[in-house]
Amino acid sequence: MSFGPLVDPVAATAAAALDGVAARQAVHADNLANSATPHFIARKVVFEESLAASLADTGRPDGMQIATVTAPGPANSEGNTVDVAAETMALDKAQLAYDSLVAIHSFRHRILAEGLAR
Repeated sequence: MSFGPLVDPVAATAAAALDGVAARQAVHADNLANSATPHFIARKVVFEESLAASLADTGRPDGMQIATVTAPGPANSEGNTVDVAAETMALDKAQLAYDSLVAIHSFRHRILAEGLAR
C-alpha cells in the first residue's frame, strides 16, 4: 500500500489503520456468519506489528501488510472453532476503533478546510 509523497504521514497512517480495522471487521463478521458451519476454522486479521515496523523503518505506513491468519481456539463437536461471544466482543471493539479513526480523520480534514477557507 503506497500513499505517495503528497499525503502527510499522519493521514496516511490513519488511512492504513482504517484499512486494517475494516479488514478485521469483515473477518469477524465472516466468522460470526459461519458460526454454525461444520468444520469452519475461525480467522483473525493482524496488521499492527507490520504498521509499527513500517513506521519505524520509514516514518510512513507504505510497507504495512494486512494478513488474515487462523485464530487459535478449540473446536466444538462439529469441528467449528468460532467462539460467538469472543467474536461479538471483537467485532464491537473493531467498530469502536474504526469510529475513533474516522473521528480523527474527520477532525483533521475539518481543521484543514477551515485553514484553507481563511
